[in-house]
Amino acid sequence: MDEAAFFGPEGTATSDVEIQRSIRRRMGSFKGRSKLIKISTPFAKTGLLWRDFETAYGKDNLDLLVWKSTTEIMNPALKEQIQHDRRVDPVMAQREYDAEFQDEASSFLSFEQITAAITPNCFERPPVPGFAYSAGLDPSGGGNDAFCLSIAHTEVDGPSGRVFVLQDYLKGWRRTKQDPVDLEAVVRECAGVCRRYRTPDVVGDKYSANWVRQAFERHGIPYVLAPEKSQTYLHLEPLFNQGALSLLDHGEQTRELQLLMRKHKAGGRVEIDHPRGAHDDYANAMALSACAALDLALGGPVNPRPSYDEMVALAKAFPMMGGMPNDATTDIDNEIHEGWRLWD
Repeated sequence: MDEAAFFGPEGTATSDVEIQRSIRRRMGSFKGRSKLIKISTPFAKTGLLWRDFETAYGKDNLDLLVWKSTTEIMNPALKEQIQHDRRVDPVMAQREYDAEFQDEASSFLSFEQITAAITPNCFERPPVPGFAYSAGLDPSGGGNDAFCLSIAHTEVDGPSGRVFVLQDYLKGWRRTKQDPVDLEAVVRECAGVCRRYRTPDVVGDKYSANWVRQAFERHGIPYVLAPEKSQTYLHLEPLFNQGALSLLDHGEQTRELQLLMRKHKAGGRVEIDHPRGAHDDYANAMALSACAALDLALGGPVNPRPSYDEMVALAKAFPMMGGMPNDATTDIDNEIHEGWRLWD
């Protein structure tokens, strides 16, 4: 099991636990002549590798041997490179070269913060009239990353006036060995979800921004560029600290949040990102939707244009309005796009 510390989250088909279980079912065929080897750079103090380390490192165990070594011992030729990297990023060097598991202090969020934010067995919340919803998107070109959409909204506690952010929807699309991702079909499905939740737009990063923006606007959904990823995560951190965030029970999102790292850069800049070999597609989409919902509730950046449904209502109410012909043969998305252009 290569790089076992970075396998999928527990509860999914690609999790370290499920893959080990599948392997061991087949090991019986070798009648005691088989060995299961897990090799990896350590990461967080969670998952199968960490449990094995805690169980058997430096301890007598008939079934499990845990062996740990530094890169410098295994490959002395890298000594100069290791010394350089240790000066530049000592935390990274501890993990990558000294085989040390990640301390809590360098993780972005604690296990307790993430667990407290998850609503157990809640996998989707339907749209409710009266609430304003926001959409966050982490797009992908169909490679190893997932194309993820998240929807969130805010609610206010009457007596205290505190604002809570609730995640309502989360879905990701990823290619398989047999089939690539049909990006046009994914955007079409995302646009349908955005209409169902009445989101005024979708907030996403700059990945293939022109294509993604044009694809969504073809379906009548404005695409708004998000701020830099670390800023989004840091904007979300107070919600975790205050217990003001209610997330869906989604295994991959949970694991991605657990793996996020806080790195301190030159000039006092803080970077929040996933480790090498891991992903944060679901976590990033969630963070974008939550921050957009919070901005909406607190009077932050809001797209002033009417929503898709409002534009349809305008077209029906004012059939002679320029740019919005009430012709059954005219494609409605083209009408809406033209209407937004005139509105701007």
